[in-house]
Amino acid sequence: MVSYSQQARFTGSRHHLFSLLVIVLVHCMITAVPCFAQTLRKTDSDLSDLHNLFPTSRLYSKSFNTAVKLIREKKYSAGIPELQAILEAPEDYVSSEKDRNFLSLKRLAEQAIAELPEEGRRFYSLQYGPAAEQLFKQATAQDDIALLQEVVRRYFFTKAGAEAAEALGAYYFERGDFRAAIQQWESLGNQHNLTKSKELNLTFKQSVAWYHLGNLGKCRQALMQLARLTSGKTFEFPNGTKVTLFFKEENPVDWLTGLVGSLDLSAAQEQKNWTMYRGSPSRLSSAAFAVPSAKPVWRFSTIHDPARTDHAQGPRLEEMLQKLGKHRREHQEGVLPAASPLVINDKVIFRTHRNLKAVSLATGELKWETSISNALYQELLKDPQNRDEEFLGPPRTPLENFLAQRAWQDYTI
Repeated sequence: MVSYSQQARFTGSRHHLFSLLVIVLVHCMITAVPCFAQTLRKTDSDLSDLHNLFPTSRLYSKSFNTAVKLIREKKYSAGIPELQAILEAPEDYVSSEKDRNFLSLKRLAEQAIAELPEEGRRFYSLQYGPAAEQLFKQATAQDDIALLQEVVRRYFFTKAGAEAAEALGAYYFERGDFRAAIQQWESLGNQHNLTKSKELNLTFKQSVAWYHLGNLGKCRQALMQLARLTSGKTFEFPNGTKVTLFFKEENPVDWLTGLVGSLDLSAAQEQKNWTMYRGSPSRLSSAAFAVPSAKPVWRFSTIHDPARTDHAQGPRLEEMLQKLGKHRREHQEGVLPAASPLVINDKVIFRTHRNLKAVSLATGELKWETSISNALYQELLKDPQNRDEEFLGPPRTPLENFLAQRAWQDYTI
């Protein structure tokens, strides 16, 4: 922008003014101006680069493709361990093949195991059944939910994996997390061929879970499925109690209401606002289920800082964090960012490495930010000793240690 005093210097010559305008236009064309918190335009180049937003693994992608080929050739002893290695990996990855539409490798591996022919399933049970059974017994003996989840994650398609998934669903159900319970039970019904004997009980429990979530349509569907499975006669609970099912002219949901009543779910209601880490002091709040979109509506960088004036000479923070993250993924399990955004009314509040910011939930537009910044962070940026030109991943300088702690260990706002 040219001020009035600057313009006055060029009024003596049209030639000079024309030259100035040309220079300004050229400068605007060649200068890349960063723009944060703007709604993304869904151009072809944006869509083609979306795979860069998600972690990929050439090793596991190659393992999956190799496994599919070997299984197609009925070489189960060679192909199935490749799929199992993907399930036992500490992290999930998106398929590196762009035509797979952002499917996770673990989900692809699960699907491949679920579609194994009888001979392949028999090999899988013999190969991994004993380890799954041992881990399941350890989980139940110690009443360890984390171990139970591990059985489901690694050995879902074994007999012990089916029992663990059913028990895990019951655990979630008892604590009012009905969506998580339904996810476990639906996976059993859809993917596991060892649950035919439990199909009636699982279908009934799903109807009760949908009922307490307030989704009466899904509840009705589950009850109608139950009626088809029992031929509309009686349903027997695992303890031997028998109940007569609803008649054709009767509303299935009303029948269920009279049977189970209603629960006091005031402590397990979905949160309208997410005002603290995991939603509540108990860290067990429920939220409405939603599938993450591969096409973000907006982005807001927590790394780039418009207030910095040393972008050219100062440390390259984004490159540093990428190397730190890669190193942590290779040497630690379950690497997740520590920063947890708060959603309050129509704003998202989060921290960057420098300060706190609030943006519009709908558009990502910056609404306010704190004027006081992290003093230690500012001093570390100025220190020339933090310019580690040979940085490969393990934190060595004070700035690298600060970034690693702030990004993956510091859960406070």
